[in-house]
Amino acid sequence: MSVNWSVDERELLEIVRETMSTREIQRFFQLLGYDRSKDSIQKQSKRMGLRFEGYGLLDEITFGEDDERTQAAYSRVITERHTLAEQVSPAPVATSAEQSSRTREYKAAALDMLAELKKIRTEVPRTCSLSTDRISSSKNSLVVVLSDWHMGQVVIDPESNDVLYNTDIARARITGLPRNLQDQLYADQIEDIDECVLLMCGDMVTGEGVFPGQEWSTEASAATQVLQATKAAWQMIQGFRSMFPFVRIVTARGNHGAAGGSPESNWDNIVYQQLELLVDLTGEPNLTIHNRYTDYSTVTIKGWRGLIRHTAPIQADTASAIAKFAGWYGIHDWDFMCYGHYHHWGVLPWMGKPIIRNGCLVGGDDYAEGLARKDGPSQVAFTVNEERIANLIIPLCY
Repeated sequence: MSVNWSVDERELLEIVRETMSTREIQRFFQLLGYDRSKDSIQKQSKRMGLRFEGYGLLDEITFGEDDERTQAAYSRVITERHTLAEQVSPAPVATSAEQSSRTREYKAAALDMLAELKKIRTEVPRTCSLSTDRISSSKNSLVVVLSDWHMGQVVIDPESNDVLYNTDIARARITGLPRNLQDQLYADQIEDIDECVLLMCGDMVTGEGVFPGQEWSTEASAATQVLQATKAAWQMIQGFRSMFPFVRIVTARGNHGAAGGSPESNWDNIVYQQLELLVDLTGEPNLTIHNRYTDYSTVTIKGWRGLIRHTAPIQADTASAIAKFAGWYGIHDWDFMCYGHYHHWGVLPWMGKPIIRNGCLVGGDDYAEGLARKDGPSQVAFTVNEERIANLIIPLCY
């Protein structure tokens, strides 16, 4: 959750800005319990008219005789630093060479996992992943849009140091989605649903090396994130299977899963491929999955054609957004569209067609603050029948 810069933070920035780089300031702030991104530090420096003049040591800073306020702030920060340094364990900031080496390792790890999964894929008979069964009846289909889980991300409240999001919280929210939905529907509404369609729209894991300094906001490697996301997703799927007679899964990858090397090496794809193997191993006719391993996918629900992506224009009213959605309509002839990426949910009408923008499970973080959007952890569900799309919209909030 992003908040305005406190007086102490501004005073600290004023003290160290001339002699410390943005990365050094970020690490120093982390030691003091302040969670500020490099972008946030640079923007605040610009607002305060401060700039980096050259490298130096904090201990070499001198104060004028009339600069008592700054000196007091400096002394307070030093005292807090010794106290708080024992309470936090920040990861070391990687050098450019180390980051390049890690990037190569990420690519190799993703490709190795994909190769191993392909080998397993040849040994496991395809059953449910080839099924094209669709439910056709007068009842409703329930569509649950799933995206932006960012498994592995950590969000700390910069004021209280409380953990707002981590792997344990993510797992609880994911596995709790069926119960969350059940609590918002009447028994007769559930009985009127003959299938549940899960649209997985990407960024299920937070990845590694997606942006500079990401190591500060993750608590697990991408491979571990994939394992945790797959386990949580499978448990969630079982929860939906216990509620509805038929469950379909359709997927599209996100940007945080990108591991480089090739478009195929995406951590989201690895989550999806493991789910595909699990679905085929069950061999149950009432559970299917459709993976394209691309940036988009299409799905037909009660005769309506849907397009799913990870990202699309944040709104539908600008000239560029209208043209973009029109271009996709020309390609895919869609009746409705679902996407995520922007960490706050909404419903956007375009030419009478509903567009569902999904929320995220993280809640407020620096990315959401940068978009000037405040939204709690959420995913979105809606119902579809032969007569109407999104006749019931259900925000699944936490």
